This record gives sequence, structure tokens and C-alpha cells, in this order.
Amino acid sequence: MKGSPPLIKALLLTSLILTVGRGLTLPFLAIFLSQQRGMSPGQTGLVLGASLTLAILLSLYGIGIYTSGRRLKSNSR
Repeated sequence: MKGSPPLIKALLLTSLILTVGRGLTLPFLAIFLSQQRGMSPGQTGLVLGASLTLAILLSLYGIGIYTSGRRLKSNSR
């Protein structure tokens, strides 16, 4: 971290804040879905599990786009 550019530090800090915020609000989302929306515990688990799985897959997709773009730029030089 000491030698990292400021942009990388800012991105890591932002990622940390978003992850902590998600972790703090996730239990309340489960309560909201089950009590206010009338979902069963199984349905609530499926919705939350699907959203987390989709987030992971999309982040991997984003990493793939980023790395392929970097490869294209380095090959064109």
C-alpha cells in the first residue's frame, strides 16, 4: 500500500466502505423482505443469495473486461 498511487488507495477505501455498508444493511433487508413483503425465509434466502451471486459474477466480468482492455492497449504499442 505504501507505494500505491492515490487512485488505487481511493478505490480500495471506497470498496471497503461499500462492503461494510452492505454487510451492515443485509440483515435488515432480510427482515424487510420477510416481514413487509411477506416472503418466506426460503424465498428471502433465494433473493439475497441470487443478488450476491450476480454481484460476484458481474465483478468477475468487469475484471475480465478491464484486463482484456489492458492487453489490447499493451499489444498496440
